[in-house]
Amino acid sequence: QCVLEAKRHKRWKYDEKCVYSQKRGSGNNWANGYFHYGLASEASVLDMVQRQAEKCDLLEGFLVLMSVAGGTGSGVGAYITERLRDEFPHATIVNQVVWPYASGAVSVQGYNAILTTSHLQKAADAILLFQNDQLHQTCLKRLGLRHVTFTDVNKVISHVLASVLQPAVRLEH
Repeated sequence: QCVLEAKRHKRWKYDEKCVYSQKRGSGNNWANGYFHYGLASEASVLDMVQRQAEKCDLLEGFLVLMSVAGGTGSGVGAYITERLRDEFPHATIVNQVVWPYASGAVSVQGYNAILTTSHLQKAADAILLFQNDQLHQTCLKRLGLRHVTFTDVNKVISHVLASVLQPAVRLEH
């Protein structure tokens, strides 16, 4: 949603051919996301990735952003991460995952999270884990927000990712 809004307001530009979207989800069913939607999206997603990889002078790796609570994001995300590992065996793969709230509305979110993590730990070089409960507390206590939104949580994640992923230069004194 934020990406589409940024594009509409001309704050960000991206190639339309690099967007994969579908109308239906997996209904919080990890296996449906992994085996059905993962397989169904594989060719399109890998084709998009390959086109972008060919534009690189040196492909270092991938940063995969995903949630692990639901069926579509976690199942498809794990599946695509494994396919990236197969297609680009020497690339670094870092998965940034959002762990569900401890008291979530979906009874199978714990299973989805464990299934995803077990697949990612075999395919990814690193997993950056963000817990929704801690992100929410950061928004409440450190940022002083009274009503926390997904946008607020995503901004906190973005700031943390930027601090971890930006290159650092050691200054000599």
